[in-house]
Amino acid sequence: MKPHENINLSPALLSRFDLLFLLLDRTDEDLDTKLAFHVASVHKNLDIPKEERKDQINADLMRAFIGHAQTFDPTIPYELHNYIVAKYVEKRKF
Repeated sequence: MKPHENINLSPALLSRFDLLFLLLDRTDEDLDTKLAFHVASVHKNLDIPKEERKDQINADLMRAFIGHAQTFDPTIPYELHNYIVAKYVEKRKF
């Protein structure tokens, strides 16, 4: 299936986007069963099943990580800026 058929937008409108990500929903009985069980369990118990909590990140750790990340102020050097602009223009020619 072509992207404009999948997304239901005209090719002219789609061409205005620089990046386009398609998410494929492939059927997998085992994964579908696990997902359905998880969703039903969360709605039934209003909580995440205990066996799934091991993958959670502590909220205080996440706040500290975000706070630290906010201390950075990345900049792009002038030479790299020009390179990025040139590459973007080059890619748009095709």
